[in-house]
Amino acid sequence: MNKKLFVLLVILMSLSLLGIIFVQVYWIRTSINDKEEQFSRTVTDVLDKVANRVEMDEMKGLSD
Repeated sequence: MNKKLFVLLVILMSLSLLGIIFVQVYWIRTSINDKEEQFSRTVTDVLDKVANRVEMDEMKGLSD
C-alpha cells in the first residue's frame, strides 16, 4: 500500500469518525431537550391539578 493511499484512508476514517461523533452529540442533545420539555410539562400539569384541588377545597369551605 503506497503512502498516498494510506494517508487518504486515514483522512477518510477520521472524517467518518467525526461524523459519527457529531451525530451522537446531536442525538444526546435532542434527548436532553425532550426530557426537559417532558419534565416541564409534567410539573405544569401537577401544579395545575394542585391549584384546582386547592380551589375546590376553598369553595367547599365557603359553602359549608
